[in-house]
Amino acid sequence: MAAQLRNLSLTSLRSFYAVGRHCHLRRAAEELHVSHPALSRQIRELEGRLGTPCLSAVATAWR
Repeated sequence: MAAQLRNLSLTSLRSFYAVGRHCHLRRAAEELHVSHPALSRQIRELEGRLGTPCLSAVATAWR
């Protein structure tokens, strides 16, 4: 687990934080000045490195 955490990028953590704060991928992408697909990819990579889903879609919001 410690090795996985060392490999996390600051960008992926900022992305996760922005999505969690906004509960909306598009708004988080706008704040971070990246495209929606790029943000989705960053979140998927973070989940892959951690080996677990970090966010789940609930209706139209992300939690």
